[in-house]
Amino acid sequence: MSPKGGFGGGQVGYNWQSGTFVYGVEADVSGAAIRETASRAFSVTGTIGGDNGAFTGVFNLNQEIDVFGTVRGRIGYAANNVLIYGTGGFAWGHVKNSIFTSNLATPNIANFNGFFPALTRSASSSEVQVGFSAGGGVEWAFNPRWTFKAEYIYINLGRSNGNALAFPGASFTDTEVQLHTAKGGINYRF
Repeated sequence: MSPKGGFGGGQVGYNWQSGTFVYGVEADVSGAAIRETASRAFSVTGTIGGDNGAFTGVFNLNQEIDVFGTVRGRIGYAANNVLIYGTGGFAWGHVKNSIFTSNLATPNIANFNGFFPALTRSASSSEVQVGFSAGGGVEWAFNPRWTFKAEYIYINLGRSNGNALAFPGASFTDTEVQLHTAKGGINYRF
C-alpha cells in the first residue's frame, strides 16, 4: 500500500542562534486525508458433497491515515535572512486498515452456494503507530517577525499488523507505513 493525499496543521518550536548556526526543536500535528484502496483477486478450490469447483472473489484493502505528527530537532546554517536546515526525530500517526470480500462467484453447483456466508468477510484495525522522521528544508525571513518555509519530511511509522485483519482461511503480511511529505508554512517568531 502507498497511501496518498493531503494534510494541513500547525507547529510550535524554539530556535537558538550561535553565529551562523541555528539549533532548534519543533513539534507539529496535522489532520490528514491520506488513503489508498487496492483490490486483489482470489480463488479457492475445493470439493463439497462430491462436487468440485472454485470460488472466486476480490479482497478489497483500504489504508487511511487521518492524523499524524512529529517532534524533531533541527540544525541549520543561516545566511542573512535564509536558513538551510536538516531535521529529524520522533513521528506518530493514526492508521486505519480494513479488508472485505466482494464479487463472490461460484460454478453452478448447488452445494457450493451454502459456502458464500463463510467467504463474506470483513475485518479492520485502528491504531496509533510510532516511528521516526527525517528531512530538511529552507526558511526565509521576509520580515523581522515572519518567515516562510518549505520542507520535505520522510515519516516511517513502522509496520501495520497484518494479523489484525486475518480471518479464517486468510492471512496477511505486515505492511510498512511510510509518508513522503512536502509542505510549506508561515511562521511567526515571538
